[in-house]
Amino acid sequence: MTKRRSPDRPICFCGTLIFEFFNNDDEDFKLRTLKSLAKEARKEFNVSCLPVELSEVADPERGALVVSLCAVNRASGQELVQKVVAFFDGKAPARIIVEEFNEGEIV
Repeated sequence: MTKRRSPDRPICFCGTLIFEFFNNDDEDFKLRTLKSLAKEARKEFNVSCLPVELSEVADPERGALVVSLCAVNRASGQELVQKVVAFFDGKAPARIIVEEFNEGEIV
């Protein structure tokens, strides 16, 4: 017997947002900005959010945040993901170039 996904089951979303700080050469500015954005997102949406480096070489023009959140069902989780992405799109002094989220049921 296979499990089928129910739209009414609790669900979690984990994702990465990669930002491009065009013509930025200040690594400290990028890090301060990402930490501030993460703190604001945690306060606004009650999500887990942290700045991360995605490569061995620090690139002051690229920065990333990882975000995870839980919701009571798939629809409300997808809605929250959209709100969080829109929040970053409106607040960040950089543009989002990659947005990847995966979902998983909570059992």
